Amino acid sequence: MGINDDAYVPLKWLAERLGLNPGTIRHWRYRGWIDRKGEQRYVRVRDRRYNAADVIAAERDTSLNPQSHRERTFAAA
Repeated sequence: MGINDDAYVPLKWLAERLGLNPGTIRHWRYRGWIDRKGEQRYVRVRDRRYNAADVIAAERDTSLNPQSHRERTFAAA
């Protein structure tokens, strides 16, 4: 089953599907991340549900950032 990018889903469900620590997703919600354009972004949350597209973008952008301490999960474009 795929994830609809526009969906707002529970934190635990999203973390399990993407293989992320829930704390990492919370970090992106409160502290944000730098996207590929160098702009600050934050995960949108509605009724304690997290926007799947934002979390996927944060995972991609931080894993491709050479200054990030995160493990590479996306191939460099």
